[in-house]
Amino acid sequence: MSAFPAGLLRAARPLLVVLLAVAALLTVQSVQSATPSAHAATMHERSVAMRHRAVHIAYLQRGKPYVYGAAGPRAFDCSGLVKYVYGRLGHSLPHSSRLMYRHVRHISHRAMRPGDIIFMNVNGGGPSGIDHVGIYAGHGYWWVARHTGTTITRQYLWTSHYWVGRVRLLQP
Repeated sequence: MSAFPAGLLRAARPLLVVLLAVAALLTVQSVQSATPSAHAATMHERSVAMRHRAVHIAYLQRGKPYVYGAAGPRAFDCSGLVKYVYGRLGHSLPHSSRLMYRHVRHISHRAMRPGDIIFMNVNGGGPSGIDHVGIYAGHGYWWVARHTGTTITRQYLWTSHYWVGRVRLLQP
């Protein structure tokens, strides 16, 4: 025996069908709207992890000599270090700081995070004259290959006259 009279169930059936349809529609819309933010969160997490791996790979190169035109694994110049580090992460960057700048997403100093790429024009001027590059290590330091006679070191970022780039994630 049912707890509801049969007449009441027959009368309420059209309303129940409408309510179930609305509930199903709302559920689909909420899942669809949640998917982009979940995807964005996953992309952000992957980006942070990639940049942290970049800092670690640069750290592993410490003490190796600067050799003009070298791109590792035994010696590096400045763009060779960045090319090597991101190459180990599956990204192909040119072996030129100026060309490298064209291949990355440009971001503000405020948005800079460890693993981002620092570009400089050591003679002053704008980004068209970029001639030096390194990997931001965090807390005002960067991993860099300076010039002949030096080794890969983590150095204090001595100027605020630089540009910042971020390597785009590879699609899974």
